[in-house]
Amino acid sequence: MPKTCCGSGCGCVLTSGPGVDVAGAGTAGDPFVLSANIFEPLDNDTFNITLTGDGETGSPYTIEVEFATTASVKNLPDWSDNVPTNGQVPVWNSTLGLWVPGSNTPAATGSVSHENSLDGDGSPGDALMVVHEPTRFTETYTNGIGVSDIFINQTIRKFPTTGDRDLADPAPDLNTFSALDSNPGDIDYWTGTEWLPAVSLPVVSNGAFLVLSGAYVDGTRTRQLLKQLTVTTDATGKFTVLGSGDLAGLSGVIGVTVQPSGTVPYAVLVTAQPGYIQGTAYRLDTGGIYALQPIQALINATVY
Repeated sequence: MPKTCCGSGCGCVLTSGPGVDVAGAGTAGDPFVLSANIFEPLDNDTFNITLTGDGETGSPYTIEVEFATTASVKNLPDWSDNVPTNGQVPVWNSTLGLWVPGSNTPAATGSVSHENSLDGDGSPGDALMVVHEPTRFTETYTNGIGVSDIFINQTIRKFPTTGDRDLADPAPDLNTFSALDSNPGDIDYWTGTEWLPAVSLPVVSNGAFLVLSGAYVDGTRTRQLLKQLTVTTDATGKFTVLGSGDLAGLSGVIGVTVQPSGTVPYAVLVTAQPGYIQGTAYRLDTGGIYALQPIQALINATVY
């Protein structure tokens, strides 16, 4: 229950103090009312202050402080009032005990730690750079580090087509090797004027031994066809050395040899037939035809 002091004989006296106001006569109809107004936010050039709440339990006073739009780093107590110019940075002045505007001093040599693959200290006058080693085929180019033209021409250079190879940069050196996606597995070399196959190719006179779908063109790449043959000769000593299945997909046969094996010595005469290679076996001991006999041989043919 609130206590009041009323009547003319009341001896209590209430006096207002700093930040506190007193109102009322202390009677039931006009009680004393005490009010306080001790918070008054005051903005300045550095801070904006906002006061919210009314001091009640459910609405306490809240003070919010924000930097004013006119605030500056110079408002810090250890910051000089000197006005900086474009490009200057904060520099500590131990004599003044303040940060003052100053020049962007280049980093001292060695301030960027690195080993011998880099050079420079990262400052404007000594930019950091990668050290290349010419004897190890590296060079510095406009767009960065790369391998040298010498190294490129000492590797097998890969191109999609002959047209791409003709536009190669750098141009090939004598004996540079290349490979084409359009001709997988084959290596060419540069003669100084043209690209030729890198393998040794036979020089063929008087055409191929057997032409299947086209005459042999000198310089065309050849392959070796090896076959282990077990067969029985017919009544005339004849047998098929290489049949149409062996020669499928080929343009022709440059030459073919038959190396006999087994216990009975014999020789083979090889002839070209339409679409296949035929052999005739002869006994070496009598010179007669080796007819109706099982034979074994290794067939070695150069094909294209």
